[in-house]
Amino acid sequence: AQRRMRQSRADEVTTVLCFAEKADASVQQACEAAMTPFAEARLAAAKAAGEEDPEIAFVIVTAAEELCGRLREMFKMEEASTTPKLMICDIPDNGGFYEGPAAEAIGLGAVIEGLLADYEGKKLERKQLGQ
Repeated sequence: AQRRMRQSRADEVTTVLCFAEKADASVQQACEAAMTPFAEARLAAAKAAGEEDPEIAFVIVTAAEELCGRLREMFKMEEASTTPKLMICDIPDNGGFYEGPAAEAIGLGAVIEGLLADYEGKKLERKQLGQ
């Protein structure tokens, strides 16, 4: 999983974000370990199809930097907590986003799998950036 989001890619690729900026380092590492298999599988599928970017990217927010604050504001998120929070940013879909659950690092892989299944099955409520 990527630790930093490159702005150009976020505009082009649907991205699962794990906001863990207030979590301790061990929780952040567990989040990265949970997200990595999903990221690697999507990247391998993209490469096999001759694409540069995966269909869905994965990013862990580990520091409360300016971009993190802007994202939290855009998504109308509550203050950060020590429990990681998942979001899906779908800027390619005219600025859509989807709120995922807050989830403990243990078992996060299953939570991500469920979130992706709900997203791909169009079971999540689409929200609009800027509204």
